[in-house]
Amino acid sequence: MSENIYSCSYCGTTITTNSSPNQSGCNVKSSHNWVRLGEVGNNNYQCRDCKIVVKTKSSPQQVGCTKANSHYWKKL
Repeated sequence: MSENIYSCSYCGTTITTNSSPNQSGCNVKSSHNWVRLGEVGNNNYQCRDCKIVVKTKSSPQQVGCTKANSHYWKKL
């Protein structure tokens, strides 16, 4: 199973895992709201608004930005 990058749309925590992340432990809400951004790869992308950087195979999902309605990714 391939590894994926997940980000919580509430607190912005970003993790890499090959299974669904645990929802407990969010410091903003009662539980994390994980969004699968994409499969781990060699391309670096940064969100214009929340500034997180992820390394994925292709352009990450736009859903789940903590600072705007959606991520706006720029390839680095």
